[in-house]
Amino acid sequence: MKRHNLFRWGLLIAANALFLCMLSFNQASSAAPEAAPRKLDLADRQRAEMIVQLREINVHLKALLTQRITEALPADATPVPQP
Repeated sequence: MKRHNLFRWGLLIAANALFLCMLSFNQASSAAPEAAPRKLDLADRQRAEMIVQLREINVHLKALLTQRITEALPADATPVPQP
């Protein structure tokens, strides 16, 4: 019985040692391809460009709205103050 347990422990230790050796081989080598560029780089650039365009549209819409309000007001009316 004692010998049987000793054999099991030896087998377990050998299996663990073999497993650790196999893990040590699992590493990036010089032959491995380089990491691909981030896939979200293009999306980030597009999002930033879209924000810039939306801000420009906002400025143009404010200018157009101000122009329409001033055209609609009579000449003797006081304009509404802008925030």
